Amino acid sequence: LMYQLVADYQEAVHQQRAQAAHMRLLMLDGSMTGCSPSPSLSLLDGWSDPAGWLKEENLPTRPGYQTITSIGPGALQQLLTTLTTLPAGSNSMASLCIVVDSLSPLFQSHPANQALRFMEELRHHPAVSCILASVQQDVVGAGTCTALQRMASCVVQLGPVSSLQHEVLSKAMRKEAHGVATFAYKSRRAGRMRTETMFYMLQPESGGGDCFQTPPQLAR
Repeated sequence: LMYQLVADYQEAVHQQRAQAAHMRLLMLDGSMTGCSPSPSLSLLDGWSDPAGWLKEENLPTRPGYQTITSIGPGALQQLLTTLTTLPAGSNSMASLCIVVDSLSPLFQSHPANQALRFMEELRHHPAVSCILASVQQDVVGAGTCTALQRMASCVVQLGPVSSLQHEVLSKAMRKEAHGVATFAYKSRRAGRMRTETMFYMLQPESGGGDCFQTPPQLAR
């Protein structure tokens, strides 16, 4: 699903339909190494050499990727600077969409308060228009997830499909769902959250996914 989000937003950037003028993908767990760099997407590799050992030994890095250090003293401040630096030749008023494949390694490598402060600074940076990121609650804990949710304007939680849902979907829509996605949107005016539930189906051949609405039989 993250692959699909990146592809959709990248297309919007290319067509100048997005608020951001460029996307920057930070890879911390290596789950999105299938992405390729492009004029609208730059890639930061923070997982293959997080401590900078390969750099110290002058060993080769992945072509097309900028390898960065994501752990160690001063790493978060350096990471913030690297993420928020506009591409060469960009308009000074341009903004960035920051994508993080997983925040979990960040919270495993740094104290929670430091990692949360980093996310707050990234969120409020003038060069950043939006952030797309995933996190595993069973890794970072419920308290950290709650703190991250307070920062977000939209939260998507993925869950399994029940046997009843699977049966109804097969009969009513002839589709096989791989999971349930619950979207919670924060209203800017009222400050309240509104929710919407959709099913998703993964498409390994294209590296993406397909979301579809809940049929009436399951919406009651």
